[in-house]
This record gives sequence, structure tokens and C-alpha cells, in this order.
Amino acid sequence: MPGTETTEAGVIRAAVGALLTETFEGADAGAQTWFNDSGRDRGFIGLLGTVGASVAARAPGAGRKSIAQHVRHERFHLEVTLKLLTGDSSASDWDTSWNTNARDAASWQREIDAFRTAYLAVKRKYETCEWDELRLASALGTIAHAAYHLGAVRQMLCAGPA
Repeated sequence: MPGTETTEAGVIRAAVGALLTETFEGADAGAQTWFNDSGRDRGFIGLLGTVGASVAARAPGAGRKSIAQHVRHERFHLEVTLKLLTGDSSASDWDTSWNTNARDAASWQREIDAFRTAYLAVKRKYETCEWDELRLASALGTIAHAAYHLGAVRQMLCAGPA
């Protein structure tokens, strides 16, 4: 239940968990939200379930990124975050983070499934970690980064075909 944690770490864990859930999973209809409308289809994963492969693969204009590329980039961010949270600070090739082969229904579903898996791994890590400045900054950055790309995807869907 929101607002029941009393320790500093518990408060952080609850707040981060609530914002991650709202961002990626959406909130139940009518539930309190912090920045997103309620509804499971308002979270990143639920929204992606409403997007067909041909729409996801289409760039909104010359030199712009497709929905599938935004999803792949966000998944890459989650994977790098998980590496950081497990003590791996090795370099990551961010230039490749936009590369995706999601062009048909099967490959698009695999991308969504991999995105969900990466999110759940990071969420589990935050649920059990010892909080410090690095982990809190990481969590806040993860939420902000995902919210940005969720908004970008929504804008592309509102704009329609290029």
C-alpha cells in the first residue's frame, strides 16, 4: 500500500517502485498516478502491445528514429543500468543502441518481450538493492529516460504516418 513505508530506504524503494510501475506497466484504471494517465495501456509495455510491427518500424521522417528504434534504445539503457547495478562499469556502445531488426510481427514481439524482460530485471534489482547515491541517481535517470521515450513514442502515434 502506498505510503506505508517508514524507513528511509523503504520510502525510496516504494517511491522508485511506484514510478517504475507507472512508467513501464501503467497503473490500474482510476489509480493515483504521478505523471501518467491511469490505465495499463498508458505504461510503456501496454502501449507497445497496441502498436503493430509496420507502424513500429516506420520512421516518422527523414533522419528520425522509429518506434522500434526508441524501444531498442530504451532496452539498451535498461541493460546498461542492470550492468551498472551489478558492478559492471565496462564501456557500452551507445551508437548501436538504436539498431533493431524489428520489421515483422514476430521480430517486433521479440523486441517487446526483450524490453519487458530487461525492465523486470532492473525492477527486481531496485527492489532488493542497498540504496546509495549511485543507485538512487540510476533509478531517477531510468525513470526520466523511459518517460522521455514513452512520450516520444506517444507523439509518433498521435502524428500518424509520415
